[in-house]
Amino acid sequence: YDYNTLLHNSTFCLVPRGRRLGSFRFLEALQAACIPVIEANGWELPFSEVIEWDRATITADERLLFQLPSILRAIPPEKILALRQQTQFLWETYFSSVERIVLTTLE
Repeated sequence: YDYNTLLHNSTFCLVPRGRRLGSFRFLEALQAACIPVIEANGWELPFSEVIEWDRATITADERLLFQLPSILRAIPPEKILALRQQTQFLWETYFSSVERIVLTTLE
């Protein structure tokens, strides 16, 4: 399987806790317009001062991993569409280049 093709064809992408403050899986998911499912209790997402992450991500308690499939299946299609559209917007606006990341940091 080609990893990038899988990402672009996926609706949800799991983003587990990384070794450091973040996870590169998070940006990969945004770039692929795949809804990030954050599994990292207490993790503060980047630029949370200017970005409403609940409009683009699903946050799941990492202790409830086995309940995640039923939680995701319960999300209505309209909400899934809105979340995916927001991931595309956020990627293009804030993360698609070093210049955009720097401008967001200064903002």
